[in-house]
Formats: sequence, structure tokens, C-alpha cells
Amino acid sequence: MNALKAIRSWFRAHKRPISITIGLLFLALIVYYVIKNIQDFQTLRITNPWLLVIIFVFVLVRNFSTGLVMDTVLRPVGVRLRLVESFGLANLTRLVNQLVPGNVGIVMRSVYLKRRHGLTYSTFASAFTASQVVLYLISSLLGILALYVMQQSGQVVHPMFLYALVIFVLGLGGVLLLPRSLQRFVTHKRLTKVLSSWFSIRDNKATLARLSVWSLLFILSSTLIMYANFGALGWPITIWAALFFSSINIVNTLFAITPAGFGISEGIIVLLASSVGIPVHVGLAAALMQRVITFFAVIIVAPYFSRILFGLSARDVLRGKFAK
Repeated sequence: MNALKAIRSWFRAHKRPISITIGLLFLALIVYYVIKNIQDFQTLRITNPWLLVIIFVFVLVRNFSTGLVMDTVLRPVGVRLRLVESFGLANLTRLVNQLVPGNVGIVMRSVYLKRRHGLTYSTFASAFTASQVVLYLISSLLGILALYVMQQSGQVVHPMFLYALVIFVLGLGGVLLLPRSLQRFVTHKRLTKVLSSWFSIRDNKATLARLSVWSLLFILSSTLIMYANFGALGWPITIWAALFFSSINIVNTLFAITPAGFGISEGIIVLLASSVGIPVHVGLAAALMQRVITFFAVIIVAPYFSRILFGLSARDVLRGKFAK
């Protein structure tokens, strides 16, 4: 037990350099693969340019839904965000997470919420962590549905994806049904706060309903982004395949250890694409294109929101000057 605590403590102390190192290793691996298979990549063309516009628009819609999720989970603790706050913080968080390792994005949001609304970091983190139960549960359920439809249409997908989604549904479903009396047996301070936030969300039907709607909007946006990605490259997939890919990719964010899950997300998309017969280079190109468009979408709106919310340039926000 002591050894496990020591390892956990060491990892926390070195989380940032570890994240950077792993991210650089993934980058080197991707560059090596592209160079090694440059002829395959040279054959790729943007056959449907208008789909790039769809991706751009729905990246912002997805960020909009993220902001509304944040607004919804903060209402039970007495904070109601203006639209410019919820949408602005969601975009700035996405930008920071794309470029900076660690939990800088959540720290940035907590700094703003503490200054403007008097909300503590632990309260915000607990409420937002608890809210993710709804997103991951709905995403996993829709992923199983999409996988079923795909298999009914003759597409063969490796069963490990089904097993992963079922495990998530069972685990998150168990969290959904946890009795309040469980809190008496939990002594970990942070876990106690997360459970308390979760029970307040679960027991408030209006909050749970709004949270479910915004989570569905997030999943729908992610699905349309995935659908347009492959379609733009001339490798169209069904909307069900796009939903399945998105569901797995959303759940995958739980294990992201690099900025915005760089390398891990690309690997998952490549693996999923390969499972339905799409070549590796196409899957990688689609994943990278999605990341690039996401970056440009948020970098375009970030300067406006960084000025409005923090009185700083986007560059200064990335440098962490919001904390000063």
C-alpha cells in the first residue's frame, strides 16, 4: 500500500513532464509513420470541401454544449453563468487543453469562477466531475446501439469495443443507482464532495434533464464532426459508424494523459477505422484533420473571450497569466 502511494505521489509530482514526453513520443511516431507511408498520404484528396465548414461549425456547437453542461452543474451550488461566460470558458479551455499538458484548463476555469462568482476550486471540480457520469453513460449506451445497428447491417467490429462499452454502462449505471447512505462510509474528502455533487444532480430532475439534453448535443456534434471528417476525404462512413466512433472517443477522454489526448485519440480513431475496413492512413488523416480544424476554430474565437473574461490576450492565457 505504501509503495502504491509512493508511486501515485511520484506520478502527480512529475505529471507535466511525463505528459509532454509521451506527447512528443506520439508525435515522433506519427511523423515517422507519415514519412514511411508518404505515397499513401499523397493520394488523399479533400473531395468534399464544404464538409470542412460543417466540421468547423459543429466544433463550436460542441463547445457551446460543453459550456451549457458547466452552467447546468453549477446552478445547484448557486452559480448561474451568462452565455458569454459558459461559451467563452469552454472555448478557452479547449484551446488550453490542446496546447498545454496537465489540468491547466480546469485551473483556468476555477480561477475565473472563484474571482467572479466566489466558487471554490474543489466545489467546481467535484460538480463537473460528477456531471461527466451522465455524458459517459449516455455516450456508452448510444455506442452500444450504434454497434448493434452496424452489426445488423453486416459490418463486423471487434468485440473488445462492445466489452469496453458494456463495462462502462455497468459501472456508470451502478454510480447512477448508488444509495445516499453510501456517503456515511466514504472518508476520502474529495470523493465525498464528488458523491455529494452527484447526488444533488441526480435528485434534481430538472438539472438531470438539462444535463442529459446538453450531453446529447455534445454527442450529436461529435458524431457529425466524425461523419464529415471521413466524408471530406472521400471515405464516407454511415452515421451509425460515426456515432460508434464518437462514443468510443468520448469515453477515451477518461484516460487522456497528453494534451487533448494527442496520440491516444488518433490511435483510437485509426483502430476503429481499421475495424470497419478503412485504411490506416485514411483514419490517421481524418483524426489529424479533426484536430487541426478544432484548433483553428477555437483560436479564432479565443482572443475575443480571453479579453472579455480575463482582460488578457489568448497568448497570455496560454502562458498562465490568468492566475496572477
